[in-house]
Amino acid sequence: MILSFHPCFSGDKNILCAGRPPGADDLSAIKAADAVILPQGCSQRLYEMARDHCEHVFPDYDVRYQYPGKTGQIRLFRKMNLLHPKTCLYRSTGEASVKTSAIADFDLPWVFKFPWGGEGESVFLIESEAQFEKMLDRAAQYEKSGQTGFLIQEYIPTHRSLRIVRIGESIRSRGQALDCH
Repeated sequence: MILSFHPCFSGDKNILCAGRPPGADDLSAIKAADAVILPQGCSQRLYEMARDHCEHVFPDYDVRYQYPGKTGQIRLFRKMNLLHPKTCLYRSTGEASVKTSAIADFDLPWVFKFPWGGEGESVFLIESEAQFEKMLDRAAQYEKSGQTGFLIQEYIPTHRSLRIVRIGESIRSRGQALDCH
């Protein structure tokens, strides 16, 4: 039996879990399934429940949860030795090198990113030291609520979000194939 939690892909049994944590009924369905299809917005709890109780789970979100957020993606790119824009990661505004390293290591403009949010919601173009100071103030306010960390990244001019996909030895960006050797 194929169990689908994805609203667009039907299985033998279909369950929507959006907006609620998975519960005992979901666990029973997962245990009875031969395969589980998960939604795009899959919570870590649902993913782990599926992985722990069903042999065939699609998609595999292991890396997504091992390297969460924008800072996690950079750590993964570094570990895998994948090309990515020059980036500095910071745990907090209290790190002594934040101001001096960003100003010394990057030519304006650069990009300031909080590790949370999607679709560019927490990504800001920094074109002056004054804008940078304002972003550091915003980061300090977030830190008071427990949301910590940010990154500063080389600006790559584009009219859209820059997405890169690597499949084997092929890298695709904006529909163009690039040699990755």
